Amino acid sequence: IASSWLTQNGASLMIPGMKPHRPILWTIAMASSASSKTLATNRVKDTLFGEGQTTPVRRFPKYSSDAQWIIDLKENNGSYWFQDEVGQFFKLVLTHSNYARIKPWILDAYSHEEIANRLKSEENKLTVTDPHFTFLGLTVRETWKMNIDLPSMLDGLCQRFNYVIAEDRTDTDMFDHFLFFQGEKNKIEQEGLREMWHALCAQKNSFGDYTLAPETLPFIEAWWQELRPTWGNSLLPGSFIRRIGFSVLSYLVVIHFLLGRSQKEIDVETARIATRYAEYHMECALVMIREYDTGWSDPVRIVAERRERHRQRTGKEPTAREIQKNLSSKARQILNSAQIKEIMELLARLEKPNNQPLFNQVNETIADRLHSEHMANKKHEDTQENWRNRKRLARVLEAYR
Repeated sequence: IASSWLTQNGASLMIPGMKPHRPILWTIAMASSASSKTLATNRVKDTLFGEGQTTPVRRFPKYSSDAQWIIDLKENNGSYWFQDEVGQFFKLVLTHSNYARIKPWILDAYSHEEIANRLKSEENKLTVTDPHFTFLGLTVRETWKMNIDLPSMLDGLCQRFNYVIAEDRTDTDMFDHFLFFQGEKNKIEQEGLREMWHALCAQKNSFGDYTLAPETLPFIEAWWQELRPTWGNSLLPGSFIRRIGFSVLSYLVVIHFLLGRSQKEIDVETARIATRYAEYHMECALVMIREYDTGWSDPVRIVAERRERHRQRTGKEPTAREIQKNLSSKARQILNSAQIKEIMELLARLEKPNNQPLFNQVNETIADRLHSEHMANKKHEDTQENWRNRKRLARVLEAYR
């Protein structure tokens, strides 16, 4: 929501030599069924905005066909697209003819390239210049793979999003909470959060130009280079790593705004938090890729396995025809030579940045290693950070009142 409010009100990150960068975030959050994903998301919206809509965020209409989608974007460019059951929606986009054009249009919107559509009943094209929107999608983790297969997960559309995996809580379950958000205490907390949101929106330069302190960009560049020995050698394709890393620029503005520091240059403290978000998204994406590794039922796994066997046996790269000759009769029913060639090209592109096989059971889980390294001093750092942030937000609230 903060990303949407900032984007819609004109906030930008200014870096010399680059175009102004909007703080746009595209995020897909996954959690188990019955974990109150939609309820929690709607509650945040209702808590921040309330009945008065003092600081509203424009919402993108619910989806329909691709012909209607581009009309809606034309009329609501820059809006906040909230998509429940996003896995099912993407499956429609990838497989249904009435939604097919949404995919290339989303890809163009990611790069803010002009998109257009000429309706049969109209002489002039419908054109959207500088298309952009913020995006939050929710989906059930267990059903994502049923809607999005691995080739689709690895193609350009799904790589544009940051992923969040919300693990089930171990300290409580649904039977501890018959009614959520009830009671006078909850009402008081909700009103306090709403006032805090309004105070953040009212802070000086909240939707202005954000600039970097002299040491911030060198810090981010050093962080990026330090990822080489860890994430550079992980099983996560480089295309995911690069786009997640680029989202740090949006997080810089969003986090600085939420810390109540919009009037100041973005410093290393904010940048450090932004890079933590990026590494968390990398961990989630890696977990998702690993969960596709389910054996012979996966066409990509079949090709990868046969390719590796051929390499070990001959020392050469196989052709699509050579792989097809070594398939079982069952595998031939789902894979022809053209599909095998396409998968081989996809694997080659994905493995090029880090020279690691996509399916490598020997590699240590990068997420586990990063987690253990990070936890050593985390408690002390979190305590200090929490104290600083509370003091800052108290000052923002005092100025608003």
